[in-house]
Amino acid sequence: YWINDFTSSLGVGVFHSGIEVYGREFAYGGHPYPFSGVFEITPGDTAELGETFKFKEAMVLGRTDFREEDVERIVEEMGKEYKATPTI
Repeated sequence: YWINDFTSSLGVGVFHSGIEVYGREFAYGGHPYPFSGVFEITPGDTAELGETFKFKEAMVLGRTDFREEDVERIVEEMGKEYKATPTI
């Protein structure tokens, strides 16, 4: 967002965050529809999020012992609980 041009030097701003597992990025975001707010995008591909987004950085958080199929199931289950909230 444009506001980050002014606030990032203070260490604050509006940021998208996601988690990358097995070459897939999962994130949560709001929209006006009554289904899951959990979604998948190509890691670091801000074009999928819209023109107001810019990729800033990726951070290694660790490794998982879950198989890719387990991750898919976990994300699907989380999507049932974490419904989207309307964007403002």
